[in-house]
Amino acid sequence: MPTIRFSTNWNGKLNNKSFTTLRVHDPLRYKAGTIFSVEVDGKLFVNAKVITVKTMTLSKVSEFEARLDSGYSRKEFINLIKRLYRNRAFLYNSQKFDLVLFERMDSQASLII
Repeated sequence: MPTIRFSTNWNGKLNNKSFTTLRVHDPLRYKAGTIFSVEVDGKLFVNAKVITVKTMTLSKVSEFEARLDSGYSRKEFINLIKRLYRNRAFLYNSQKFDLVLFERMDSQASLII
């Protein structure tokens, strides 16, 4: 099972039944149906399945998507992504990213009515 790593549980999003992450475009890795082990700060957090993937450049990330994914404004989010990937050699104006929608595979985040 592939692993996806988070340094931080941005916006507490990993506690929800569904959550997103923006990653460098990788169509072989991020595809609907793939199940990942989700790690936070090096520790297994949960298993989650990819529901859908939206490929875009940073300029196409909306305010809505930025705030749901990170809790930050679009401008702050773009700066955060550039900081997180500062050691990667690519052009941010043309680099594709995948906004990946996951669903947790456990019952921890089940809806309580």
